[in-house]
Amino acid sequence: MKLKSMFILILLISCKKEVNNNKNLVNSYEKMERLIIDKGHIGTYENYRNMADRNMTNSLYTYSVIMAYKYKHIPAYHDCYVELLRLNEKDRYFNPSTLLKMNISQKEIIKFHLTNGAKIKDFACMSSLHYIYYYKLIENNNNIKFCDSLKNEILKIFPDYKVGIYQE
Repeated sequence: MKLKSMFILILLISCKKEVNNNKNLVNSYEKMERLIIDKGHIGTYENYRNMADRNMTNSLYTYSVIMAYKYKHIPAYHDCYVELLRLNEKDRYFNPSTLLKMNISQKEIIKFHLTNGAKIKDFACMSSLHYIYYYKLIENNNNIKFCDSLKNEILKIFPDYKVGIYQE
């Protein structure tokens, strides 16, 4: 009888610890979210992004938009693109071919984020834009001309960079 009651007591304590750990994780997310929204804290945003990547419990999209447009954190523009693809894929990984399944307004939002990032010379945004236009994942009346201008812009900034510049 003592052994049985001891086992139940240990089980209850371990369950309570797990509930407390989940509560701490939620509190941690909430604190991080406040720091991102109120102060644009880059280190907190990066930690939040890493936690969101691992846990997939919270969407990073909202916080990426805040960091990109309110606080001008350059990598956040590309994060907006990645998160929109992930949200449409319902997966932790993103695949640019997801764009083929997206509607026109979703594609316009993606173009908006990547174009804004490319305007401030973010390499990730520029190369992603080049990729999606080169492979016609998003249609544009002048895909070839736009791809060439992006390629030239990338090569101006990174003259030795050849990998990832999609050429025929």
